Amino acid sequence: SKETQRNQPPNDRHQATVQASAQQSTPPQPSLSQVQQQSHSGDRIDLPGAGNHRILQMPLDEIRDTSIDMLMSSYGEAEGGPTCGADFGNQLIKRWRDTREVNCAPSGNSDNKLNSKIDCFLMHQNHHHGNGDNLCLMENVAMDLGVYGHDQFTRSIIDHYVQTRHADQPYPKFPSGFITGDCDVQPEHWQSRVMPGWNADLTTGAYRHIRELKNADQVQCDTWIEHPVLMQERDTFANFFHDSEDFVNVFLAMAVLQWKPRDTQLFLMDLYPQGPFWNMWKEVYSHDYPAYTAFDLKTHYGVPAGQSNYVCFRKLAMGIYGPAAPTTICSWDHPCKKTALVRSYSDFVIRTLGLQNVTHYASSKPKREVVITYMSRRPSKEWPEKKYCDDEKSFFRCALWQNFGPRSLGRMIRNDQDVINALHRLESESFANGATVKITAVDFNVLSFKEQIAVDLQTDIMVGPHGAGLMHNIFMRDRASLIELFIDGSGANRHFHNLAGWYGRKYEGVSMSNPVNIEELLRIVRRHISSIDLNAY
Repeated sequence: SKETQRNQPPNDRHQATVQASAQQSTPPQPSLSQVQQQSHSGDRIDLPGAGNHRILQMPLDEIRDTSIDMLMSSYGEAEGGPTCGADFGNQLIKRWRDTREVNCAPSGNSDNKLNSKIDCFLMHQNHHHGNGDNLCLMENVAMDLGVYGHDQFTRSIIDHYVQTRHADQPYPKFPSGFITGDCDVQPEHWQSRVMPGWNADLTTGAYRHIRELKNADQVQCDTWIEHPVLMQERDTFANFFHDSEDFVNVFLAMAVLQWKPRDTQLFLMDLYPQGPFWNMWKEVYSHDYPAYTAFDLKTHYGVPAGQSNYVCFRKLAMGIYGPAAPTTICSWDHPCKKTALVRSYSDFVIRTLGLQNVTHYASSKPKREVVITYMSRRPSKEWPEKKYCDDEKSFFRCALWQNFGPRSLGRMIRNDQDVINALHRLESESFANGATVKITAVDFNVLSFKEQIAVDLQTDIMVGPHGAGLMHNIFMRDRASLIELFIDGSGANRHFHNLAGWYGRKYEGVSMSNPVNIEELLRIVRRHISSIDLNAY
């Protein structure tokens, strides 16, 4: 019988799965007293200052039932140049979707009658070198998720990750026939050279026609997953900048495929644990169907070595390779501003985390207080592998990391506390625009992910050294600005300059000595305070 997967498939993989329409349980409330979680079926959200932030004002049920491309459509295109809409606006989605080509055509003489098909969307982004960035949609195919239960297979991947001290990602090299169907590949399109990174592991390296399999009799399709599933492998699991490549790419892939949040399930095929940003996968990208790590796939579908457990999919997509994210590929000064991609993605994250009432837009009028957040870059002595290891629910067994020793961190401001003390002096100063100042010095290492985003939402000016934490600037309020301190000669890398512009906010990058020249920094911050329009949100 053909059956559909439920939210929480039974641990006994031989039990029948139930109807896929079962609702996911309500996620835990954030530990933020100012957050009022909205009803899933409530009315439109009242945010007086939200203006064109359409997603923030939508009921959560409406968001879940609207395809990502439609959510993004009300955010326009982009400013700054003739190609900006095609690079970062709704035109980008259409351009990517229009590249669709059949890569594996249905076989007219197949005896298996799966009626498989694979289409790929090979996109050549402007200014991105290489053979293109791909997204593939497989229909009516089977995948042998039983391999996640092959202990030697997964252990060898983790052992290599440990030996390279996390230099090589824990990406499985799936066996030939890991994915199977009855379509015939089209050699002119189905080539590894257009499948960057792990994309090849899930396509040209994994797919084989069912007639080529020695164990073809085991592909019975007793279990069908009827809802769309997107496979993604994370670039890392504990670096917000690189993790955001994958967060943005999932948003982008769903827009190209015209998938709705409610219908879609994420399979994270790498062997990383959940990590510090799990709220993104658990809440932003899990609605009726929870996101699964590879260990979850082992729990629900894994079988001992020598056995297979094929699960069949109506729609199974291979996601976009992390470094191909539009927000990553430009490391030079980029002219585009106020882009639909970045602004809609930011609002989508805020709203699906239930943090819309933490925004300044919830106030009846703009606040005259200017909140300056100093992004203190402080070392954590504990490696993230140690912090997020779990012998029961992860491939990252805690004993593996005992010899990693203390963790070092670069680009730390040597006179960090002096900088904080000096910034506090601004709280007693007067400014021509009538601003009052509040200083917040934040070590995001000790905050939950939701608490981090809540800090972003209250920030008018973000100040900090170049580093992954400055990715948080895209969640600040509209009138906010970013001051990036280059204390290590990293000024040639313009990612955060670009991200600030792509959202539509002010930016200043300053090369400084280390220890930081405090008086020079104060002059810069004072200028930004005075330039804020206090009548704007």
